[in-house]
Amino acid sequence: MSKFKMVTGILCAFIVAAMPQAVQAQKQVSSEELAKMKPSATITMDEEEIRLLLGGDKGKGVLTFQGKKYPFTIKGLTAGGIGIQKVHASGNVYFLKKVEDFTGKYTELTAGATAAKGVGTASFQNNRGVYMSVKERSTGLALSLGIGVMDVQLAK
Repeated sequence: MSKFKMVTGILCAFIVAAMPQAVQAQKQVSSEELAKMKPSATITMDEEEIRLLLGGDKGKGVLTFQGKKYPFTIKGLTAGGIGIQKVHASGNVYFLKKVEDFTGKYTELTAGATAAKGVGTASFQNNRGVYMSVKERSTGLALSLGIGVMDVQLAK
């Protein structure tokens, strides 16, 4: 077995192990179900992503919940895709009852392509049942189709 395959396998196992078991067991929310629901909050975020099959991202954003704005930070690990890009995303948050439930580890599903400028979608769900659905605009050169873990913390 080549060193590359062994390292890739270990890193993939790490990403899967980092996903909380409660998140893995949660049911997925369909786009049809979301279309019928009123969002609890909205978000905007800016992040930088680097991917070479495995990758990472970091960034910041703003949660608007019950008329107040809450800045937050993002750090993540991903599996699937290749490239470097800057991403601006905006979307809706569902099932958020109190601001403290917004923080934590989210599982992430992404799909998109960037060649200078691109678009994509992503959905995230944390272990408290909070669900985010965003549309992304990106710059750079990248192809993403994968899963990941994203840690979201309110800024202090």
